[in-house]
Formats: sequence, C-alpha cells, structure tokens
Amino acid sequence: GDEFAAVLPIADGIDDTLPLVKRLLSAMATPFVVEQNSLHIGISIGIAIYPDDGARREDLMRHADVAMYHAKQNQRGFAFYDNTLDKNSLALLTLEAELLKALTEETLQVYFQPKIAVATGAICGAEALLRWRHPTRGWIPPDEFIPIAEDTGLIEPLTYWVLDRSLALCRDWLREGRLNNVAVNLSARCLHDEALPLQVRRLLDKHAVPAERLTLEVTENVIMNDAKRAHNILLQLDAMGISISVDDFGTGHSSLAYLKRLPVDELKIDKSFVLEVMNNPNDAAIVRATVELGHNLGLRVVAEGVETEAIFNYLKQLNCDVSQGYFHGRPMPPEQFSEILLPVQV
Repeated sequence: GDEFAAVLPIADGIDDTLPLVKRLLSAMATPFVVEQNSLHIGISIGIAIYPDDGARREDLMRHADVAMYHAKQNQRGFAFYDNTLDKNSLALLTLEAELLKALTEETLQVYFQPKIAVATGAICGAEALLRWRHPTRGWIPPDEFIPIAEDTGLIEPLTYWVLDRSLALCRDWLREGRLNNVAVNLSARCLHDEALPLQVRRLLDKHAVPAERLTLEVTENVIMNDAKRAHNILLQLDAMGISISVDDFGTGHSSLAYLKRLPVDELKIDKSFVLEVMNNPNDAAIVRATVELGHNLGLRVVAEGVETEAIFNYLKQLNCDVSQGYFHGRPMPPEQFSEILLPVQV
C-alpha cells in the first residue's frame, strides 16, 4: 500500500536514527515530475527503538505505527514512540481498522437532511450524510471518524461509497419527481483525483440518474488549497451538467476574483453565521452580504444551520434561495425521509 518499514540493525538510539529520518524527509520533499506535472508527496515517519520500545518484532512494528499516526496528526513529519501516546493512539488505530471493516462490510448508513425552497417552503433537495453506528460504541459522531478517514486515505473510498449509495437510494424519488436534487460532499482527496469525473459518470449511469439531479459540495478551503487542479476537475464535472456547491462559505480564504471564474452554481453560508443571525449584528451583516454576493454572481444561495422559524423568516426577507437545518428536519434514515416527501403532483 502506502506504508513502508525501514530497519536499522546498528542504530543505538535517537542520535543514530535522526540522520536517516532527515534524509528520508528531505528526499520526499523533492517533487516528483510525472508527465510534466510536479507532484508533492507527503510523508509521516514513526520510530520505535529496541529494546526500550519493545523486545519483539510485533511490538516494535505496532509502536512505530502508533508514533507514525501521532506524527501525521500533528503534521510534524516524524515522531518517536512514547508510551504516554499509546492509549489514545491505539484507540484511534483500532477505530481506523473498524471503520475499514464497516466500509468493507457496508454496515455504514446514509442519512438525508431536507433542503427547503425558501420561497415556497417545499422540499427541493436533500444532502446525503454519512452515519456510523458502531456495534459496541453506538453512534460515532462524523467529526470523530471523518478526520481519521481523511488522515488514513479511507476518505476517498468512503466518498465514492456514499455517492453510490445515495444515488441508489434517491433514484426512485428523483424519477417520481418527489425530489429535485441530491447533494453529496466531496473530499479533498477526491478533488485531486484525475479519475473523479469518470467515477461520477459511471455511478450516474449505473443508477440511471441524470447529471443535473446531482450536486457535489466542496468546502471553500479544499478548492483554494489547489485552485488550479480543482478548477480543471470542476470544469469537467460542470460540463457533465452536475451542480457545484461551495460549502462552509465564509470560513475559508477564497479569492473572489478566482471564485467568479470557477464553474460554481451554489454558495452555502456556513452555519456558524446563520445560528446567531438574530442576535449578532455582525453575523446578520455577513449573511445579508453573502446572499447579495451570490445573487450578483448568478449563484443559488443556501443557508445552513436554520434552527428556528425566526431565522427562516429572516432568510425569506433576504430572498435567500434555500434553507437547511434542524427547523426543517434533522438528518434521517431514507425510510423516514421518504415519508415526508410529497407524492408526485398529477
């Protein structure tokens, strides 16, 4: 896979190990040129030293793995094993293995949260959200397992699994006209995958879902971290007829000059601004300005974090396009979501 082990038979502690670690980090810092493209590959190194960190081969490998995970979490490049890290790191490693098992055995679940057209109050779409019910720990919050998936590379197969499952579940709702659109979140890794458009096309064809019925949500920071590559991928998705949404808008560092050139159809105002819009004048000003900005750029504007009727009414005054939040409904399993969808109007 993407993990390698180096054995230093004559190393006798940190002083003997550090020179090689620094050489490895230096070697990986040099970009790889593939077909005239410079690729920067990150590396995290975990070190365990015999006999202090283990007398058996298995213990040394496990402790080196724990140290590597710690280095990755802290973005330090390398870390030496420390038994004070072991309990927490071992728990995270266990969770990682269990998440991979859940993906392989398809015991994860996709929930749907309704998106409401502000002008009519009707459901106009839904956001697909990944949920994990652990066999012994119960529900594990996404903000606990998603970072693990991102750090370990599991986020890419997870994203494609959610997309596949969402299209399968929504196919009949879309055909029957009970749902106009389903939104799925894209990870940073997926947006850097040149095969992404082909993968999405394959899944749309597999489930016979028109491309215009799908919205792919990408966070502002993900787009701006590699704007040139993101632009190329988004152009291909846009050419297919897929809607592109900038999620968590207002929390990143996007350039408005670049934003206007991106093939974007929708801005989603981050819930941190919407939640206090009735109590905080600054948040109210940000929401109002974002709605105006989006409309001036010809974009649809979605407000997340709508939890009260007062907030919904305020958004209506601003002519915000779409509202999403607990006021309209929490994320729910597909069976429950199907019950709130109106039948086709004849």
